[in-house]
Amino acid sequence: MVENGNILRSLKEQSETHAKKFDTVFNKIDSMQAILAGARKARPALSDGTQLLFFADYSLGTREERQGYRDSREAPAEGIDSF
Repeated sequence: MVENGNILRSLKEQSETHAKKFDTVFNKIDSMQAILAGARKARPALSDGTQLLFFADYSLGTREERQGYRDSREAPAEGIDSF
């Protein structure tokens, strides 16, 4: 499923004690969600005896923009109907 994404950068090789990271951008949010859901359901994946971790890491701008929508998401719970 990674064919839907583009590897942006890979950190330089570090010592074996440091985590290695690569960032991926997906063209469709569904692809990213499917990979994250599959990673959560599967047994831990190992690479050379080290567990691989998968997580979403959104940019600061994206996180701030989404926080601006918080009031809209919480409105129905407070009895406010959308229009």
